[in-house]
Amino acid sequence: MKKIPAKLAIIKYGTETLVRKNEAGKFIIDRKTVNEHGSIISGYGNPALVVSSGAVGIGRARANFDYIKDDVARKRVLAAAGNPRLSINWDEAISEKVILQGLITHKDFFHADSRSSLKNIILSIYQNPVYAVIQLNENDFITDEELKNIRGGDFGDNDKLTALTAELCAEIFESVEVIANTGSDGVTEKGETIAEMNAMEMSDEKIAELCGARKTETGTGGMGNKMKIFRDLAIQTGITSRIINGRKPEQLKTILDGGTVGTKIYR
Repeated sequence: MKKIPAKLAIIKYGTETLVRKNEAGKFIIDRKTVNEHGSIISGYGNPALVVSSGAVGIGRARANFDYIKDDVARKRVLAAAGNPRLSINWDEAISEKVILQGLITHKDFFHADSRSSLKNIILSIYQNPVYAVIQLNENDFITDEELKNIRGGDFGDNDKLTALTAELCAEIFESVEVIANTGSDGVTEKGETIAEMNAMEMSDEKIAELCGARKTETGTGGMGNKMKIFRDLAIQTGITSRIINGRKPEQLKTILDGGTVGTKIYR
């Protein structure tokens, strides 16, 4: 298969970038932030794919399913309530391109038929590299993989889904880069952002020392989880990831324009 001669930006959004609390303490969509990011992606002259968390947080802002006592089942229902609104917001924000939502599971990357189908549809859509943007999210209504601890670790907030997508897209595009929008300016040490981290030097002990086990209030991931996933992605595939502050949309523009900001994880 001839690869698409372009660099794909896989832009990942955590829940805390897209959802905030209002004065009443209720979770709501941060439309200003979403719109600013959408405007940047609309004007980007190369292919982009968005992996977007936020469905559970948005669902919580729109509905109350507290009568469902099983925590994972409740989150699955909240995701189903939030996904349509999440897709509508991205469609409105990335107004200059066609937005296609894909709800997938981790299993789709490992089953031969579904992996081939996913690969073929991505290849087909990006024959015109900048006409459309695929917005992927975990299909939590069918699977609860993202919502609970499995396989010895927390997949959390679509971080693993992002890595699996990057690995697949490396078979389609000549080059792939991951940009992860978080609630911080990157990985920090003693209050300072670490500009670059060699994946080969990122032991679990070092990651724990830097990040601990803190997670976000609205999501299921955490900085330590991201670092492990993007470290493994770099070691196994050579794909570079950048962790930036999604609350500062100008950081995304800086990266897409070829600049440097946040933390780069590379091999």
